[in-house]
Amino acid sequence: MTTNQPPPYPGDQPDDSSSTSGLPSYGSTPPPPPPPPGADYPPPPPQPPGGPGGFQQPFSAPDAIAWGWKAFTANVGPILLAALVVILVNVAFSAAGFVIGGGFDAETAQSFSLANVLLNLLSTIVVLFLSAAFARAALDVVDGRGFDFFGAFGRINLVSVVVASIAVSILTVIGFVLLIIPGLIVLFLTYFTTNFVVDDDAGSPFKAIGDSVKLVSSNLGDALLLALLSFLVIVVGFCALIIGVIVAYPVVALSSAYAYRRFRGQPVAAL
Repeated sequence: MTTNQPPPYPGDQPDDSSSTSGLPSYGSTPPPPPPPPGADYPPPPPQPPGGPGGFQQPFSAPDAIAWGWKAFTANVGPILLAALVVILVNVAFSAAGFVIGGGFDAETAQSFSLANVLLNLLSTIVVLFLSAAFARAALDVVDGRGFDFFGAFGRINLVSVVVASIAVSILTVIGFVLLIIPGLIVLFLTYFTTNFVVDDDAGSPFKAIGDSVKLVSSNLGDALLLALLSFLVIVVGFCALIIGVIVAYPVVALSSAYAYRRFRGQPVAAL
């Protein structure tokens, strides 16, 4: 005896287990394709500071000097031109002071003492401006741009540079009066003041002094070794007369800019 049952719809599976073959039945939706290889893996970690090949090792003062030398050789033309300008300006002011002071005539020199004071003041301001422009151009190299000494003048606050320099000078003089060693400590702790003043995120000149003290204090050993190595580079440059100074000064400025960025945890361009 048969029962009146409706015919099976397409896609319905029969009850007997013999028809389960693992293949989709007629009319059913096929399963989604498997994910491509690697789709289940997490995204790669971000690159370290400095881009590919970024700095994984801790700061090293010898590496900072070596980086400064590499940066110097990579920008030797613009850097030598800037160093030559700084030297010529200093020579011009020295010659002008000698002439205004009456040369070897002591009597004439006494009569032009006020002119000498004004000339020395102007010379100091100009030299500070040139040094600040050099520091700004050195930071540009550390940030992966070219060394643009003349373009850096438009990005410097001269008032902040002068105020910071005067404040550091007063503190240094007071320190030297107190048995010399405190003066050396002031010079050491304010090592990065100019870098803070000319940086793109610069604050007030007094804040720049405080930030330099904090940065050096938190990297005391590395900063001290860098200062000693920089001093040795300058001494070697003076021993090689003018040519050595033209090389030594830019290398030290670039090394200081490198250390300034590294101590602040900021990226540094690979060379």
